[in-house]
Amino acid sequence: MSDPEPNDLLWRGLRGELNDEDKFRFESLVSSDPELRTKWERELALNDLLAKVPPAAVSSNFTSLVMQAVEEEKRASTRKTASVRWLRFGFARVAAGLAFVFIIGLGLYTRYEKTRQTQLATGLKDLTTVASVIAPKGAAGVETLQDFDAIQKLSRIPQNSELDMELLLALQK
Repeated sequence: MSDPEPNDLLWRGLRGELNDEDKFRFESLVSSDPELRTKWERELALNDLLAKVPPAAVSSNFTSLVMQAVEEEKRASTRKTASVRWLRFGFARVAAGLAFVFIIGLGLYTRYEKTRQTQLATGLKDLTTVASVIAPKGAAGVETLQDFDAIQKLSRIPQNSELDMELLLALQK
């Protein structure tokens, strides 16, 4: 068996849980260590004093009084939290939900505006490309702008089509 710690032997000795071998070891430790002997004597004196103290008188309804106090404390804490709970959780959830919807909506609106601006820029680029091909050099291109719908439909034609370029060159002459 391993050598138990002196404090462990002390506490087990106070409770009367030492076997013969441990009791012999403990007695040899107490006789060789004056500090441990003093501690042992103090603990024995304290145990003797505690044994002489009369048991405290407990009222006959002690348990019911304690249970009533616990129930009252529960009710008081429930009243406090119930009045604030809807504000704490309900309001926070609604506010978080509204903030989430607002942010998503703002993101979608921004994307829509950016797409619309991109389409407008692409359309304007196509218009200037077509207007520069059709209009003679130095002309204002007012006639081109009068046929804006037709020109806008031209933007749907594939850009790399040689046939369309030949057609435009033929129309220019």
